[in-house]
Amino acid sequence: MFRPVEQRPYIATILPADDGPSWHVYLYPAPTVEGTWPRGGDMRFRVSADGRIVTEARRLHETIAEYRVRTARSATTKAGDGQPAVSGNAPEDTDVFHVIQRRPALPELMTVGRFQYQIDVDGGIRLLNVR
Repeated sequence: MFRPVEQRPYIATILPADDGPSWHVYLYPAPTVEGTWPRGGDMRFRVSADGRIVTEARRLHETIAEYRVRTARSATTKAGDGQPAVSGNAPEDTDVFHVIQRRPALPELMTVGRFQYQIDVDGGIRLLNVR
């Protein structure tokens, strides 16, 4: 599923789907160094309610970027710097996971296609403008 194969630990997070009897399973890279928070290189699967059948699989970001405490960016930093590309027109669920989990807790500006968003430390997403 991951090409090239990543030689690092991954985190699996499972959440119930809000639109039916199934589950969303997320696989995203785990930190390997204290104070470093990886982002990208992740996938989302939809799995049947009994956990036996994968009904959908989607690659969310192709590459992995590392967020380090000593290079922390505030919400006023230029959007797009060092961010893995997103294929759609909105941040992915794992972009929100990233902002919520990392320390120090800082909002993130993110450009996706023609849109610029701010992801807040509480998980809220705000559309800032259209380019």
